[in-house]
Amino acid sequence: MPRIYISYRRKDSVIITERIFDRLAQAFGRENIIVDIDFPVGADVMQHLEQAVKECDFLLVIIGSAWLNIRSHDGKRRLDDSQDFVRFEIRTALEAGIKVIPVLVMNAQMPQPHELPDVLQELAYRQAFTVGENPDFHPDINRVIKSIGGDSSRTMGTSIRKQRTQSSSQSIKTEPKSPVLNIPARTLPTSKRRIFISYKSDDKDIVHHMAEMIQKWDNVETVWIDEHGIEEGEAWWDKILTGLEQSDLFLVALSNLYLESVACQREYTYAVALGKALLPVVVKPVDYNRVPSELAQIQYVNFEKNNEETQVRLYNGINKTSESVTMPATMPPRPPVPMTKLKEVEKLLRKARLSDEDERTIAFLLEDIIDAGKLDEVQSALHTIDMIQRRTNITKGFDSKLNRRREAAQQRLNELNKSSSLTDKSNGSSLFGRWFGS
Repeated sequence: MPRIYISYRRKDSVIITERIFDRLAQAFGRENIIVDIDFPVGADVMQHLEQAVKECDFLLVIIGSAWLNIRSHDGKRRLDDSQDFVRFEIRTALEAGIKVIPVLVMNAQMPQPHELPDVLQELAYRQAFTVGENPDFHPDINRVIKSIGGDSSRTMGTSIRKQRTQSSSQSIKTEPKSPVLNIPARTLPTSKRRIFISYKSDDKDIVHHMAEMIQKWDNVETVWIDEHGIEEGEAWWDKILTGLEQSDLFLVALSNLYLESVACQREYTYAVALGKALLPVVVKPVDYNRVPSELAQIQYVNFEKNNEETQVRLYNGINKTSESVTMPATMPPRPPVPMTKLKEVEKLLRKARLSDEDERTIAFLLEDIIDAGKLDEVQSALHTIDMIQRRTNITKGFDSKLNRRREAAQQRLNELNKSSSLTDKSNGSSLFGRWFGS
C-alpha cells in the first residue's frame, strides 16, 4: 500500500481535511495515512518532519480559499516563512521527488507560480484535483483515490460496523460501556480521565447531552460541568475554578459564542496556566481564524452532529490526551470573576447586526472599563475591541471610536505596567491576555 502524507492548514480547511482523511484511511488503511504527526519530546522538529514526509509515496496538499494568504501574528504571510511547516512539507516533497497532488477545496483556485515562494513554484504546475462538499464530495474524492491506486469502493461505515459485530459490542447510544476500537496500545488509557467541560450557556443542550453520554464511558472517571457541580448559594466562580483545578482534561466545547465569552476566556487561560491537557470539541459552527494558538495545534473533534462516528472520534480524542497533570508547585493566580460590563457587551455582540444604539452603548461601556479597570480588565477590553473590529458590518463611526478606545486601553496598560504596586502581579496577570487573537 502507498503511504500518503496530508499537508493542510487548520485555519483553512480542517473540517473537510478530516473527511478526506477518513476516506483515504478506508481505502489505504489508517496506518498508511500520515497527518498531524506528534513530535517526540526534545526532537529536532524539522528533522522529524522531513523524515515523515520522505517516508511517504504521495503528499496531498489541501488548499482552501484562505490557504495562500494566511498570516502569522506579525502580519507576515505564512508561506513566506522558511520555518512554516506547510511550506517545509511541500518543499521537502518536491526536492525528494515525491509525488505531490494539490487538492482544491472550498472553491479554492490553484495558486499561480508568481503567488508562491520560489521554492514552491513547482507546485503550481502539478495536476490538481477539486473536492467539493456534498453531494460532490464522495465522487470527487473517489477520483483522488483512484489516481493514487486505491479502492474507492471501501466505506468507513462497513469497517466500523464490522469491528463492532466482531466484538459483539453495541452502539455507544445504547450501551453504557465504550465502543471496542482498534486503538494503538500507546493511546489506551491506564487511568480514567477527570474531565472539565468549558462551554457557553447558549450551547448547553448539546453539551449536557454530550456530558451525560461520556460519563458512561470506561475511560472517564468524572465529568465536571457547572450546572451539575454547583449547589444553590455557592460562590459560583470559585466552585468553577475548583472543579477546573481538580480535573486533568480540559474539554473546550467550541462555538462562535464560546469565542466571545469572557467567562470562557478566563476558564481557558487558567487551564493553560495550570498545564491541563486540552481537547477542543466543536459543538456549533466556529471561525477557526479566532481559535487560540494552543488549540489550533490540537486535532479537534467535530461534534456538531451526534452520531456513532462522531462519538467514536470523541472517545479516541479523550484517549489520546495526556493521562495526568501535576499541579504547578506555585499556583498561578485565579482569574477574577467576569465583569458585569463586559457581560453586557458580550450580550449585545450576540446580535448579527448592531444598531446605532448598540454601538453607542458598547463604546460607553468599553470607555468605563478602560478608565476604571485593572490590568486584566483592560486586556479583556482590548480583546473585545479586536473581536468587534473583525466584523464586516460595523459603521465607520463606530470603528473610529473603537480605534480611540484601543489607544486609550494601550495607554492605560502602559500606566498600569509602570505602577510599582502591580510589579509583583504582572507575571500572573499576563496570563489572562493570552486569548483569542492576542
